[in-house]
Amino acid sequence: MITADYFSETEYRRYYDLCPKNIIPVLSLRAFSERRSRAHDEALGWRLATVLRIPKTFVIMAEQVHGNKVAPAGERNYVYGVDGVMTDAPEVMLTIRVADCLPIYLWDKKGKYIALLHAGWRGSVGNIAGEGVKSLSETYNVLPAQIGALLGPCVCQSCYQVGSEVADKFDPACVDTHSDGRHYLDIREANYRQLLGAGLEEESIFSDPSCTSCQPDIFFSYRRDGSDTGRMTAMIGINKA
Repeated sequence: MITADYFSETEYRRYYDLCPKNIIPVLSLRAFSERRSRAHDEALGWRLATVLRIPKTFVIMAEQVHGNKVAPAGERNYVYGVDGVMTDAPEVMLTIRVADCLPIYLWDKKGKYIALLHAGWRGSVGNIAGEGVKSLSETYNVLPAQIGALLGPCVCQSCYQVGSEVADKFDPACVDTHSDGRHYLDIREANYRQLLGAGLEEESIFSDPSCTSCQPDIFFSYRRDGSDTGRMTAMIGINKA
C-alpha cells in the first residue's frame, strides 16, 4: 500500500487535503536532480518503485513531447507520444518531470480515477488541460463537474518572457505586454481558463502559486538555470482501499 508517510515534508510538496483521502498528489523538491534522459527516467522508475515498495511497472511515466495527447496507463511503464496519463488502477503512480512547465493533477471526487498532465506553452496552445478533462470524462464516464484539479508550481508570469510568436497564440488576458514590447505569459491562468472551459467548477480548481524560477532553494528551473538543470517529479496515485 502506498501511504502518505513515504513522502517527507522536507522533500515533497504534499497536497493531500485538496482531494479524496485515498488520492496522493505530491511534487518532489529538488529530490531527483539529474539531467532529463530516457536512461535517467528508467533509473528514476526503479528508485520510486523502491521507495514506494511497489513493482517498477506500477510507476508510469509520460514521454512528454510538448503536445496535448493524453492516454490511459497500460502494461508498460513508459507511455510514448503523450503529455498526460490517466488510470483507475490502485497502487499505480503516474509521474511527469517538470522544471518550469505546469503539472496539472486531476481526480474524480469519488477517488476512483486520476490523471496527470504536463503543460508547457505548446501543450497549453493545444488545450491540454481541456483534453485531459475530456479524456478522463469519456474514458471513465465521469462528468467534468465531478472532477477536481490542482495546478502545481510553475514559472510565474513575471519570469516567463516569450516572443510575440508565442504570445499571439494565447488569450490577451493571459499575456502582459510591457511598454517596451516584451511579452510575459501567465501559463497558470491560461490552463485555469481551459479547466473552466472544460466544465470544472471554480471551487474544484486548486492552485499552488509558487514560482519555480523565483525559488532556487526549492525548485529547479529551466529558464533560470538552463537545460542542464534538474527536474522535479510530479506524482499522483490511488491508495488501495
